[in-house]
Amino acid sequence: MRLRDILHIGEQVPLRLRRSETLGPQAGVSVSAPSDPKLETQLQSETPVSAIKNQRGKICILSIDGGGGMRGILSGKALAYLEHALKLKSGNPEARIADYFDVAAGAGVGGIFAAMLFASRDQARPMFKADDTWRFLADHGKSFFNNRSSSASSGGFLRRFIRGSGSGSGLSATAGLDKAMKEAFADNDRTLTLKDTLKPVLIPCYDLSSTAPFLFSRADALETDSYDFRLWEVCRATSAEPGVFEPVQMRSVNNQTRCLAVDGGLAMSNPAASAITHVLHNKQEFPFVRGVEDIMVLSIGTGQFLEEARYEYEQVKRWRAKEWARPMAKIAGDGSADLVDQSVAMAFGQCGSSNYVRIQANGTSLGRCGPNVDTDASPNNVKMLVGAAEEMLKQKNVESVLFGEQFREARLVCWRTGFGASEEELQNSSHCCLQASCCQNHLAYYLQQNQKVNRQTSKEGKSKKKKKKKGKEK
Repeated sequence: MRLRDILHIGEQVPLRLRRSETLGPQAGVSVSAPSDPKLETQLQSETPVSAIKNQRGKICILSIDGGGGMRGILSGKALAYLEHALKLKSGNPEARIADYFDVAAGAGVGGIFAAMLFASRDQARPMFKADDTWRFLADHGKSFFNNRSSSASSGGFLRRFIRGSGSGSGLSATAGLDKAMKEAFADNDRTLTLKDTLKPVLIPCYDLSSTAPFLFSRADALETDSYDFRLWEVCRATSAEPGVFEPVQMRSVNNQTRCLAVDGGLAMSNPAASAITHVLHNKQEFPFVRGVEDIMVLSIGTGQFLEEARYEYEQVKRWRAKEWARPMAKIAGDGSADLVDQSVAMAFGQCGSSNYVRIQANGTSLGRCGPNVDTDASPNNVKMLVGAAEEMLKQKNVESVLFGEQFREARLVCWRTGFGASEEELQNSSHCCLQASCCQNHLAYYLQQNQKVNRQTSKEGKSKKKKKKKGKEK
């Protein structure tokens, strides 16, 4: 699907200024769970599905940012925590992210994560757990973010373009990523394609041959083999950052469509708006969606670290193009993702919906880091990133109003099970100013209840069809 064929979300819903519903620090992995099984049973009886029986089930979208390289460990940790919370809330130890989301979109490393979470060998269950996402980077990152490419390629595309990088480093990094992707998405002698995903998946790249963004889509793949691509190549394409990896010359499975692809983060570092637009204009898969009021979005960023280097006026006023490359790359990358975040939040605000969650850790909570944080796969950097994710779990600069009364009920449940603030704090505030871990538990509760509503609606719809059919036969 060409990006020019996709309408901007603003054309569907008029925008007005509204503060983004940002959760700030994102989640880590550890979570305390209620030890008494009777308590879980009691909680379930206190929060029946009837609490949202008058609501329509929402179409749930998962969006994962690109452009972070090894910083993807942070978003992977957030996903792992959410999946763990879903297991607790549902009582199902085999619960997966794909069970609760209807659409997944991801760019760069986020695209790899989306493919991992929704790819299936048997069209029944996902191949990977959420915990496998960040571990993939931790375990395999050194095979494609090697020392040579890291030193030459630290800090973003513009920096690498102006500095230049050795061709040898790009070749070895590309070979490492190729090997990792092929192994991840292989099924014996068969190579998985976009059709082998459980639900709609959207992964962008930039097509150099057409000089336009290109969006890999499961919906397009199901419609025609001309838009069905091998998953390992899709993941290579969306993560083919210039200066680190070679571009990908790829063809569809029937060789009818060609694409010379580079990094999806260049075209769409935050794919949330494209995912929403896909749902709004895809009546075949989502016939009952009237607008953003029927959608819930979870958008996960890769964190925004502050660099150790500090700049002074006397220093920067003498800069030439080479010196400006690094800050320009950071401003452009972070600004693009933040702009999409703000636009989506305004669209939801216009229709009075608050079912939009943005999890993005900012520099003040993450602290400062070196210039190679994105491409340094050393044990020390991995340990630092894992520690940063777990620290974010403890942060309390979280403020968001989500899901109305349903979310308030979820917060009370979290308090009863040992998460978050006291009941008095909850009763006296309409906002959630709790730890990031508590907000992830609220979200897990909401997703579980939303799934029950959707199942009940589907069951009632089938029952009506049967009655109608019997009436005609009589």
